Amino acid sequence: MAYLERWNFEISATAHIDGGISCLSGRTSAVRTSIVQDSTFTEHFSDEKWLGNISLLAADDDNCITRWLVNHNWQIKIQCAPEAKLTTTLEGNSKYLGQCVRWYRTTWRSNFTSLFLDRVIWKAQPWSTYALHLSSFNPPALIMDGTLAYLLMKTLETTQEHKYKPTNFNAFGVFAIWLLMAKTVKLWPHFYRCPSDLKFLPAQILFSYFHGAIKIYTLLTLHTTSWGGGHRSFVDMVNSSTESSMLQGSGYEALERTGAMHYIKAATDFKSDLKKQLFMQGSTD
Repeated sequence: MAYLERWNFEISATAHIDGGISCLSGRTSAVRTSIVQDSTFTEHFSDEKWLGNISLLAADDDNCITRWLVNHNWQIKIQCAPEAKLTTTLEGNSKYLGQCVRWYRTTWRSNFTSLFLDRVIWKAQPWSTYALHLSSFNPPALIMDGTLAYLLMKTLETTQEHKYKPTNFNAFGVFAIWLLMAKTVKLWPHFYRCPSDLKFLPAQILFSYFHGAIKIYTLLTLHTTSWGGGHRSFVDMVNSSTESSMLQGSGYEALERTGAMHYIKAATDFKSDLKKQLFMQGSTD
């Protein structure tokens, strides 16, 4: 839940400042029909590759759509009103770590593409470029916070004789308070609504340090595009009759009813079939 709260906090702010957003959530966003019927979009989406040879349809689809909208000057609006609130459940076991791995691999690849290949965001969304995209390249929290603590310690050592020198206890006390505020400010609205969740704050802070290891691991495994931490992509699972039946309880039937699952299957075939079977069908809706 802390992840979703921070994400909502960030995109609400950046969308208000310059219209920027890190990634549209595919399950909670609506895209104009004219966009998905655009043959240029169809070809790009169904055949997106990273660095020329890594197919991304299985993992980075939401980021692909978001970048397309930004690069083609479409405006993105975020609804933050209580009436637009949508709750969800997260995995309560090791599968959640698999989700975190997939999310951050996607972040690495998408932000690299936006910053250094597309380069549209530098001018179109300067604040979001700094606050969302460049910040993802910061060192892990354990390294950053440890470095700050070390520099503070060395600074105190060099001011031993200064009459205004603060005590080590006071200096590190202020540093700890500042660090706590920096790590929790995005969660304050949630704690205001649900004060009983304050008991989970220590675990959330510890996980933020552990997340640094995930950040490094995903950087070293960017070639992997598996879904949810598994060894097979979601598209491969859809094409397997056995595994498709296992997806029934996780929204597969809803995808079938809306036509989204047909889209995923078609995207793995020839691009010409994708255009004829899905996007031509949209003109009759």
